[in-house]
Amino acid sequence: VYVTDPHSVGEMILSVEHLGEVLGVEKSATTLVEDLRTRLGDLDRRLAATAPRRALFIVWTDPLISVGRDTFIADALRRAGARSVVETAAEWPRISFEEVIRLQPEFLVFASAHAADTQHDIDALRTRPGWRDLDALRHGNVVVVSDAINRPAPRMLDAVEQLARAFHPETFNSLTRLSHEQRTHI
Repeated sequence: VYVTDPHSVGEMILSVEHLGEVLGVEKSATTLVEDLRTRLGDLDRRLAATAPRRALFIVWTDPLISVGRDTFIADALRRAGARSVVETAAEWPRISFEEVIRLQPEFLVFASAHAADTQHDIDALRTRPGWRDLDALRHGNVVVVSDAINRPAPRMLDAVEQLARAFHPETFNSLTRLSHEQRTHI
C-alpha cells in the first residue's frame, strides 16, 4: 500500500515522481515530472511581475463552502497568479454571504466538468440579495475551470494554466493560449 496526500502543486509533482518509483516506471514519471516543472516554471516567469488577483474559489453554493489557505486548491490559485480571499486554516470552510460581500473578491472561481450545470449555480447566486452587488459578478469575472483542479494529479496543472490565463490574460499571447498539447505539435 502506498499513500500520497499532496497539499500543494509542488507536492503533487513529487507524488508523481514517487509513484513512478513505486510502480517501477521511473522513466515515464521523470518525463512527466520534467514537463510539469517546465510548465510551472513558464507560469512563474510570466506571472512574476503581476499583482495577485483576489479570488473566491467556490466549492459548494448552499451552504457556501470555499477552500482554506493550506489546501492544494489554494496553492493552485497562488500558482495561477491569485490568492484566496478566505484566510483560514480550515480546509473546507463555510463562509457567510455577508463575509463574501465584505471581502469583495475580484474573481469567483468554480470547478466543473459540466459548465452548464455551474452556470445554473452562478445564475442562482445573481438572484440572491447582496450578491448582485458583488464586483466580480457585475464585471463578469466568473471563471469556470476544469474540475481537474479538484484532484492533486498531473491534469491539475491544465486547470492552473487555465486559471492563469483567466486571471492575467495580458501576459499570454495567441501562441501561449494554445493548450500545452497543441504547443508541442507546432
